[in-house]
Amino acid sequence: MKTTVTNFDSFLGLPDWKKVELKLCQAKFSAFPLMDYETDQSRKAMIYHIASHYGRIDVVDLIESQNKSLDNTWPRYLENIITPKILDIMDLKFFTQFGYCYCCKNYQGFNRMHYKKLNQKGNKIVPISGRCTQQFNNIADYKTKGKNFQIVKPDFSCHVWHPHQLYHESMIYLIEKKLSQEDRYPFHEYILDLKFVDFWRFFFNKYSYINVS
Repeated sequence: MKTTVTNFDSFLGLPDWKKVELKLCQAKFSAFPLMDYETDQSRKAMIYHIASHYGRIDVVDLIESQNKSLDNTWPRYLENIITPKILDIMDLKFFTQFGYCYCCKNYQGFNRMHYKKLNQKGNKIVPISGRCTQQFNNIADYKTKGKNFQIVKPDFSCHVWHPHQLYHESMIYLIEKKLSQEDRYPFHEYILDLKFVDFWRFFFNKYSYINVS
């Protein structure tokens, strides 16, 4: 079915995957921004707050520091489940609640399901540290013990966080549940965005017309 777009506002009202398709297939849309200014700023603020959690740095310091960037704070895994529009729907807690070592497949320690019980107020059992199979440089919270692993606390977080399948499925479930209550972003549209929208190309408006004739 042919999509009729008469102006910038009607273009913005399209699903993100459709906007990307139009920019790639029709030259007249090449210069169209993919977001309005307010949406762009709101989403970028969420991105920085997420990165501050995984980079263990104050969000203001992250934005203003010349030595810190999203490259060494942003969790790449999130790009498996995140779309630009989902940043409008889910709150910061959703993106960070499983963002700790005890949820990460790189962490080798006690049974991760027991962490909350071990850490309950009044419990005299102190969660022990475990091993991280990833390598890191210049992170004071890590204590190197040999070449193949690092000693980390269960409640540590970092930008190479990659959750176990259980937590991945939990996040997808929470997204689907939330979107079932949201007319503005149907779940099937979210799936199409995951498939066809490159997260960072979208934010930097790097889609341009491709002449295939």
